[in-house]
Amino acid sequence: MESVAESIREVQDRPVGFPAPPDPRLVRALRALDERRIKDAQNLVKSVQDEPDAARLAWTTFLSGLIALERPDLASAGTSFALAAFRAIQEPVSSPEEKRDRYRLAAWAFEKLGLIYRRQDHLEHAYELHLEAYHLRGVHGSFDELWETAVSLGLDAHLAKRHEDAAAWHQRAIELAEKTSDQVQRRQAVAWTHLASALTAWGHHDDAVDAARRAVALWRAHDPAATTVAKAEMNLGYALLEQGESLHDIDAEHAAIVLERAIEGLAAAHEALRAFGAETAADAQWCNEQLDFARRLRATL
Repeated sequence: MESVAESIREVQDRPVGFPAPPDPRLVRALRALDERRIKDAQNLVKSVQDEPDAARLAWTTFLSGLIALERPDLASAGTSFALAAFRAIQEPVSSPEEKRDRYRLAAWAFEKLGLIYRRQDHLEHAYELHLEAYHLRGVHGSFDELWETAVSLGLDAHLAKRHEDAAAWHQRAIELAEKTSDQVQRRQAVAWTHLASALTAWGHHDDAVDAARRAVALWRAHDPAATTVAKAEMNLGYALLEQGESLHDIDAEHAAIVLERAIEGLAAAHEALRAFGAETAADAQWCNEQLDFARRLRATL
């Protein structure tokens, strides 16, 4: 249920402490992208593009990829990210610090290129690129960067129906979140949310419900008034629904108890999502569909 706008925002994110571009104009271009001033960013990048400096060239190519995503032109963005990674790694450097920053930029380019491949359903390519980013970040990056790519690897594996790998990467993301520099609760909540989804798809329903409950608690602690809390409650209700369905033909008494909890949780989540209006309308509709199914399933017991 992720929108194109949300996917573009995801590509814009960068870890705390990430090195700044080696030119004030490129710093301003990155800020302009954050603020959705795309024309300003484009003009700033263009003003630097013809200067024969390896570091600037890698950054201008990377920023051109971010700008292409805003159009959106995934093909051009992908070409730019691939070229940026090549330039960041292959061009000569003058110091160990510059090498580290250049490899971090290459990892960022691989991370974003992997996202493009994932959105095009080229899941194995996405996984390979994210694994390369993870290796680079393991040597040159921060825990914030490693956490980002562990989440990406988990999502790649989940969509490819490699559920055991997905769960392992989301467990790794939970561990990494504890070591990140800020927003630890939010990062933990994200990882627990994804872990619950992976465990549900894998059929490990008891563990999935536990993970979904952890996610709800973390989202509430992070920001109790945010839409993420209502979405987390919806995810918990869905995990309970899947658990109840798995018990339906095995243990009717237990299934009835679990489905009652699912109905209660989904009903509360649906009301909370409706309160946010258009922002969560798609989630509210999906939640209501799951609620209807849960009620019908409960009625068969």
